[in-house]
Amino acid sequence: SFPLLIRDITVDTSKCKVGCIDCEEACPLDLIKVTVLTPDGKPVENLEALGEAEKKKLKVNVEIEKDRCPCCRLCEFKCPEGAISVRKIFTGKIRVNREKCPEGCRDCVDVCPITGALYVSEKDGKVYADERFCVYCGACKIACPVEDAITVERTRINHTVVRSGAWNKALEKLASPLVVTKELKARGAVKALEAAEKRMQWRKP
Repeated sequence: SFPLLIRDITVDTSKCKVGCIDCEEACPLDLIKVTVLTPDGKPVENLEALGEAEKKKLKVNVEIEKDRCPCCRLCEFKCPEGAISVRKIFTGKIRVNREKCPEGCRDCVDVCPITGALYVSEKDGKVYADERFCVYCGACKIACPVEDAITVERTRINHTVVRSGAWNKALEKLASPLVVTKELKARGAVKALEAAEKRMQWRKP
């Protein structure tokens, strides 16, 4: 069976303040919906019409479309109460060689699906990456008109444990050869490692 990517997202709604929708507004893909509920679970339509005593009895419900969430952590950082915890699906590295960037070009920033992962500095007009929010999707590298101006590397994948030849092949596409080696060795899949080396035509020095 094929493994599943783990979207490790937790929300402690007991910390949420009634009326706060910072996480909902922060989500770049509109995957978060915050609703206020009465003690019997009914949604509140007009919060302003309630008195302070009534508001204290209300509960906050946060719904996240986890199957579509890229786990960028923007909601976690924007939450003023520390109620949200997000573990990234992919761990990796992104580097922008600003010396190669064409003057005034912002193709990478425009194509990036995560607000703030790439940004143009007001100081020098150059593109910078904020790895707190980068999901290492590689869209910026594809959009960049200059070869090797942007490098994106995935070094770890948060997934369910599965011993599968299909997963070993998927790893070859999702991560670099070095990371594939580490993943396969960690599972003791010596035969799978040898097969991957043969297909990818790479060997340890």
